[in-house]
Amino acid sequence: MRRDSPEDSLITFTMPHTLIPQTDLEFIARHSNADPQSLRLRFCSRRDLSPAQRESLEFAITQIECRRRFAAKFRTLLSDNPDFLFPSHLAGEQASHLWVSRLHALIASQYITHKPHELRLFDMTAGLGIDFMCMLSSICNDKGDGAIASDIDPLKAEVLRHNLSTLGLDKAIVLNDDSMLALKRCEDDSINILFADPARRSATDRRIYDPADCIPDVTGQWQLLLDKAETVIIKNSPMIDPDKALALFPGTLRIAIVSVRNECKEVLVIARRGAEFEGIDAINIIDDPGDGNPATIQSVWIPASMRKRTDRIPLVESTEWITSRISSDADIWIYEPNSSLMKCHPWQYLTDAYPGLLKASRNCHIWFSTVRYPDFPGRVMRVASIHAGKNTLRGERLNIVSRNHPLSPEAIARKYRITSGGSNFLYAITVGASESPFMLRTT
Repeated sequence: MRRDSPEDSLITFTMPHTLIPQTDLEFIARHSNADPQSLRLRFCSRRDLSPAQRESLEFAITQIECRRRFAAKFRTLLSDNPDFLFPSHLAGEQASHLWVSRLHALIASQYITHKPHELRLFDMTAGLGIDFMCMLSSICNDKGDGAIASDIDPLKAEVLRHNLSTLGLDKAIVLNDDSMLALKRCEDDSINILFADPARRSATDRRIYDPADCIPDVTGQWQLLLDKAETVIIKNSPMIDPDKALALFPGTLRIAIVSVRNECKEVLVIARRGAEFEGIDAINIIDDPGDGNPATIQSVWIPASMRKRTDRIPLVESTEWITSRISSDADIWIYEPNSSLMKCHPWQYLTDAYPGLLKASRNCHIWFSTVRYPDFPGRVMRVASIHAGKNTLRGERLNIVSRNHPLSPEAIARKYRITSGGSNFLYAITVGASESPFMLRTT
């Protein structure tokens, strides 16, 4: 086959790992901006390739795809480490966002004790290892001494060993083992922090949410985890309800509901033997510069005692309460809690923290006030006008939010011929004790 330039030559083999396909890092760097499918057509289709060469080329192109696809998710980690490898696309998808992993490290560091331990950190479900890498710097020394990560997939374990070595964390141990069996071999109370992020995909690649269906099933061996570690931290699906998490994980000390830019990512359980539940942290990570400066975070603490209260929640009286104030040119502000806070059902907290706040209706979790609270943990916008007529919105560009309203955002856009987007919002809600449908525009 003709090769017109050095660029067209076959990749050279430079990595001595037994499971990682031998990969030419220069090939990855040289083609970092190329289209992966074009690379496959150009290189992988050659008939003179051996199976090993074809596997190595495919692995190299996978690195190019993953670096591009996950550039924002693992921003500084990838830019600072050109030798970082991905075992697969799925490993990148399933890994925690780098911002969230840094938060995990911060949370874990709060539970470090000075008692002698065989292990400072045991990560039962290492995967790509982003959580493990971030926690090492907070929990262990610069080389990762006193930490173990386990993954049952041999390629993931091998790639993690490689990535740790490129980061200078070569004293951390990576096991290719069933993590439950490895945990059973540990002495009771010998682990300071035990972390697990069970896989939430079935054998048929279907997403699953119940912790009992995930791998490993930490609920079925929950007492074992509590016996082996001082503090157990479990990452759960964002779909799980906090009350269900409390029932599944006895000894839960705190729950952290974590969002990134208002997209709920997980429900984190922090547990200890015999602990009494203290409450929930609702956390929304807005930005993380990753340059040593602190992340921009909205964080609200909901004590357990507040969640048990049954005080009456003040509601907007009726649609007339809003229309009369708009008619008199009085400002009315609409409040939508961020997704982490919304998941806590924080109604008592909001009425205490923001006097005068009124809930739109019993089943619609949008709030109103004649007072502007700029520190509210969520979206705060001024109500500009009310819309009931069919032609008043035609041709406008608006973000449509539907909360307990008969019409979905898509149906509203079709009915009123609205284009989605822009900087202003249209809220379709129900208002008052009668839960009357209502639409209003914000600025």
